Amino acid sequence: MSNPIQTAIASSINEWLQAHPSVLRLLQIFIWATNHPIVSLVILLFAVAIAGSLIKAVGRLIETTSLSILKAPFKLIQLLFGVSFQSMGKFGGLAFKHLTSAKNAELPALPDSISQPTQKDKQQRLAEISSRLETIQKEQNELLQEVAAILTSDKIDIEV
Repeated sequence: MSNPIQTAIASSINEWLQAHPSVLRLLQIFIWATNHPIVSLVILLFAVAIAGSLIKAVGRLIETTSLSILKAPFKLIQLLFGVSFQSMGKFGGLAFKHLTSAKNAELPALPDSISQPTQKDKQQRLAEISSRLETIQKEQNELLQEVAAILTSDKIDIEV
């Protein structure tokens, strides 16, 4: 009774292997490797290394996913606090503007005589900055000429 079952299974497997020659070739290599213990040991070491790296990768994936899931409520709370503080800041800013505009309406305007000296100070400062920039530019040009002279003297020394 078992003999016909074995032949049926063997014939179906044989037909499938003939339909898929690459699997048949891998099976032949596996059989050859089992007959050579050193090759089997090398294949076993590679298989263990690959399995170990796959397990580590799955572990890192699970760790990253779980940390993201655990951090999500805290990020949501942080976002809510940030939005609430921004809205409170805008509301406070509006209230401050309202208060300051009411105070500014009560204060008299400053005379124009105060703003003119500051304009003169600004023009004087701009003149000072301009003169300083001119002296720096002159110094820079002198330094560039000195660098050019040094490079040309080095070039002459190298050619000699």
